Amino acid sequence: MLLHAQTSGPPWTSEHTRFVDALLQNEGSCEISVDWTRYAYEDGDHFTDVGAAAFCEDLVQAVLVRCGANRRLWILSDSTIGHNDYDAVHGEWTGAASARIAAQLRAAGVEATVDAVCGSGFAAMSSEGEHFAARIAARRRGAVAPPDAVLFIGGWNDEGRRADQLGLAISGACRAARACLR
Repeated sequence: MLLHAQTSGPPWTSEHTRFVDALLQNEGSCEISVDWTRYAYEDGDHFTDVGAAAFCEDLVQAVLVRCGANRRLWILSDSTIGHNDYDAVHGEWTGAASARIAAQLRAAGVEATVDAVCGSGFAAMSSEGEHFAARIAARRRGAVAPPDAVLFIGGWNDEGRRADQLGLAISGACRAARACLR
């Protein structure tokens, strides 16, 4: 099962985000609706710790509705999760937001692996090998057990990509995700 967090919603509703959501739906991904206006942001784009905690709770509930328990889930995210994986005071990676989501999902019966890289997306960071399809491929080669579902949280960092490039990148990420499902 492929899932994606809705990218087109206030405050990010745009032609680009509507296109991202449409491409993902055309690939058979099920959209998880998100009310992005209900979270606290520190800079207009990234959650405060309180906002990240609220998003985590909502995400866990949405995943349970879509997937149910007793599942294995891979989550690929950009700074939606990754930003709060860093200690804002010391600038060090702690993995706190990823760990919170994984722990809450685990408590609900979903074994989750969270892979969050700030600045990444379907095409964004492809030159660094950190785009979604490359990270799925790396997980497949690693010791991580195959998932029942893959959840994409991202697409905003792909703003400015040509439509054909973005279409190919989303198609490639979805193809890679489908290939690793058990």
